[in-house]
Amino acid sequence: MRRFQVVVSTTVNVDGHVLAVSDNMFVHNNSKHGRRARRLDPSEATPCIKAISPSEGWTTGGATVIIIGDNFFDGLQVVFGTMLVWS
Repeated sequence: MRRFQVVVSTTVNVDGHVLAVSDNMFVHNNSKHGRRARRLDPSEATPCIKAISPSEGWTTGGATVIIIGDNFFDGLQVVFGTMLVWS
């Protein structure tokens, strides 16, 4: 298993302006699909992660990860480690 953090950022590069960071958790998904971000107006409400289930999992992937929160928008991307995942 590997430890990951979930980061919500205005850019795909997490070295950019970070909006939110989760606690450490174990999760992984082998999906290789992604969507292009469509949110351009930074004055819109900031995405907020309230819960992630399961809170841990194997790095071999294949598990479904549910992210619950507010102000998600079409094209918002999720990255576990270096793996961009599709929703």
